Amino acid sequence: MSKALVIVESPAKARTLEKILGGEYVVKASVGHVRDLPSRSMGVNLKKNFEASYEVVPDRKKVVSELKSAAREAEALYLACDPDREGEAIAWHLSELLAARGPTHRVTFHEITAPAVAKAFENPGVIDLDKVNAQQARRILDRLVGYLLSPLLWQKVTRGLSAGRVQSVAVRLIVERERQIAAFNPEEYWEIEAKVAPEGQKDDEKASFFAELKKLRGKPLQVDGKPNVLRSVEEATAVVASLEKAIWKIISVEKKERKDNPSAPFTTSTLQQAAANRLRFSAKKTMRTAQDLYEGLDLGAEGPVGLITYMRTDSVNISNEAVTEVRDYIEKSYGKEYLPPKPAKYKSKKGAQEAHEAIRPTSVSRTPESLGMVLSKEQGDLYRLIWERFVACQMAAGRAMVTTMTIEATPPADLPLHELEGVREKQGPKVEPSETALFRAGGRVPLFDGYARVLKFTRRGDAAKKGDAAVLPDLSEDAILDLVQLTESQHHTSPPPRYNEASLVKTLEELGIGRPSTYASIISTIQDRQYVEQADRRFHATELGEVVTDKLTKHFPDIMDYKFTSHMEDELDEIEEKRATYRGVLREFYDAFNKNLKTANHQMKGINEEPEPSDRTCEKCSKPMVYKRNKRDLSRFLSCTGYPNCKHTLPVDRKGDPMLPEETDIPCEKCGNTMVKRRGRRGAFLSCSAYPKCDNSADLPSEKGEKDGTADIAEVVIACDACNKAMVLRRGRRGPFVACTGYPECKKTLSLAKLRGLIKDIPEQPETGAKTDGDGEGEAETEARKSKPVDADDVEDRRIKVLRSASGRLRVLEEGLEAPAAPARRASDDDEEGGEGEPAPGEPVEKCDRCGKDMVLRSGRRGRFLGCTGYPTCRRTKPLAKSGPRKKPDPAGIDCTRCGKPMVVRNGPRGAFAGCSGYPRCRNAQPLPEKPAGEGPDGEAGDGEGGSDGGSSGGEETPPSEAPTSVDSAVS
Repeated sequence: MSKALVIVESPAKARTLEKILGGEYVVKASVGHVRDLPSRSMGVNLKKNFEASYEVVPDRKKVVSELKSAAREAEALYLACDPDREGEAIAWHLSELLAARGPTHRVTFHEITAPAVAKAFENPGVIDLDKVNAQQARRILDRLVGYLLSPLLWQKVTRGLSAGRVQSVAVRLIVERERQIAAFNPEEYWEIEAKVAPEGQKDDEKASFFAELKKLRGKPLQVDGKPNVLRSVEEATAVVASLEKAIWKIISVEKKERKDNPSAPFTTSTLQQAAANRLRFSAKKTMRTAQDLYEGLDLGAEGPVGLITYMRTDSVNISNEAVTEVRDYIEKSYGKEYLPPKPAKYKSKKGAQEAHEAIRPTSVSRTPESLGMVLSKEQGDLYRLIWERFVACQMAAGRAMVTTMTIEATPPADLPLHELEGVREKQGPKVEPSETALFRAGGRVPLFDGYARVLKFTRRGDAAKKGDAAVLPDLSEDAILDLVQLTESQHHTSPPPRYNEASLVKTLEELGIGRPSTYASIISTIQDRQYVEQADRRFHATELGEVVTDKLTKHFPDIMDYKFTSHMEDELDEIEEKRATYRGVLREFYDAFNKNLKTANHQMKGINEEPEPSDRTCEKCSKPMVYKRNKRDLSRFLSCTGYPNCKHTLPVDRKGDPMLPEETDIPCEKCGNTMVKRRGRRGAFLSCSAYPKCDNSADLPSEKGEKDGTADIAEVVIACDACNKAMVLRRGRRGPFVACTGYPECKKTLSLAKLRGLIKDIPEQPETGAKTDGDGEGEAETEARKSKPVDADDVEDRRIKVLRSASGRLRVLEEGLEAPAAPARRASDDDEEGGEGEPAPGEPVEKCDRCGKDMVLRSGRRGRFLGCTGYPTCRRTKPLAKSGPRKKPDPAGIDCTRCGKPMVVRNGPRGAFAGCSGYPRCRNAQPLPEKPAGEGPDGEAGDGEGGSDGGSSGGEETPPSEAPTSVDSAVS
């Protein structure tokens, strides 16, 4: 007998649901999205009213095949994907692909518990096409922006960049905050605080309390919008001097009972904020852990069950059943006084999906303590956060008695105030001796803890001022006080703080940018793209992020506008609510976007087309220097305007100030001058101070040795067997190696593995820890040998000798002992490198067809190849497997859109593409007509609602590096 088939997104959810439903159903997982826009083309037909072409995701082909087989045998199909737009779209794609034999039903539930699942299957529904259309609109919007805008950035800025409809706006927030901080000028201000006590109790420390100056001469104090402060030290000193002998009297005492109500239960954004602040979780980690809790864990006797409700929600609603359960729990566990007369109800923000519930435990009886042996530490911490917030939201408010005391300080009538008069003359009338100052003290006495019994972090939290937390003495009006101490304290205004994950999520939500389910992917993407970076849990904009933001803001003001981005989110909601059509929304967006795109294609300047002037002149030719940008990371540097005749450059910091070299006491091994510390594109290094006369450079072993495992060989000196010069430790793109100091004339290198192979069998010297060659020679003798020059005629008659110095570093030195030369040979299958039939490194293979010199085996980042020994004069290379005459590239059948020459088929690291036959003069590249270029392997689908596993949510649409570099070719 055939069974009904149930399909969910994730395997974990499938396992939980299968045990709940029993043997009448077969439960399988789609593992996220099964169908999406093509990965090798834009997939949106602009001429046919944005018709989308979907294809099976390559990684899901096997899954789809299995689901089709299961659907043909099933008596009915139940699509139980997540209850949001992304889940609805997954259900629609499954229904389109599977063509089930029996009826197809859509079931939704917000918690994976037996009652919720049973209720959903008793009342199945149909796929909501309005939700599907809203998701399609978001997906196509992101594809349009990514595929049409990214090639423009490649052409005008640098290759590999990407733009996203929502992510770029989030980067703008961080960039603008970075510039606010850089432009901020701190201003001085002063606060005055009095320590007072009841009359006659001046020496009683427990009776004293603090009060802050609030008013002077009857007017509130304010400096640039900051209340209760004075502008200068002169002003503060004058006020303190005038009040030293003042009469202090209480003029009012106000007591008021204040309630502290609990916060609403968690939504997606508030959960991410709380987890970031309390647990230091990233938004991505929070959502991943919440997904585990939602999909369910095996609780032993109780079986598998979901522990929390659906974690992608912007609603604060709570079901009646959950409210009844938690109120019963509160009364039994804490008493009736902690239970309010009526259940607390909270109002969701505008546009929230009211059909959803807030994030809460599926059963309040599953306390964090009871699940301690089941949950991991991360799961337990997050579950406790959710459980406590939910229980607290239905508990009684906390109550406290708040006392506010206003104190009048009146100077004696005969005290001269000439200092104060001069300071405040420009700000108002002169101060008279009879004028007074008003101070205010606050106290708070807890009456009832309320929800704080469960939730230790109350709304007032840890940020209460010391005055608010104080317990004031029981004093009445007209009571006289004694002054204990009067102090003025200096402060400076602070710039706005940099965003952390919690504050960025909060700002995105307030501005309506994206949706709560996309925040984690937005934050992850902008860091992956290196537009921002985190330091001390705060976001800093990179120079790359600043440049891209400036270009997009100037030429695409709508896309980068906060209100426009929020408006687009509202329009997506209108599609779901049947108040707009998704094709109409797409047309409205594309018409304006395409117009800006064409304009920007002609008006956007390259990063160095308009260099920024500076106030410095070149120290070599005295011509002005300008700021230019590095194409790799867009960092700025100073360049001489006399280029190419003068190639002098200077690295600069973020403020544009030159980074001058730092002197050291290390001698240059070539000329004897001192080395200086400079910074290059790979970080700090040592360079000869006599540059350019001496171009010697070296690494800083103390900074990198521990990180890349070269600390034991940070000081290496070995004679080169090609030119007899010293070989030293270097670092390149692929890591550390040993290289000849005779570069570029001599390009001899030695891998660390081969170096260590030479030294691994040398015995230790017990008394000093130094290594010897077995004949007992110690470090002193070796140091003497180190200073002995190498005989150029004796290069062949040497072998390497290694000694370990007292500092623990290895020193490799030459020694005049004969060593037979190893004959050249071909590599075998047993060799670490190479394969059967490959030539040995350095062995001539054939003659170069350009210069006639030998071609030898070399290694590069894409593998082994044949290279001419005439390098760098001759740069001829050939693939190892294709030695001999090079085959001419096949014609692509199209002409270059830039120069008109025929395009030919070329191969890149990501596949075939059409390249101009005029290369290198014309570097245009286009997709092949029969196989268009498309999205790169690291490009993700747009920032959708966020499928749980492998979904297409939250990434930027990024074409690959072989995609066209002009807008016209991208659209075609």
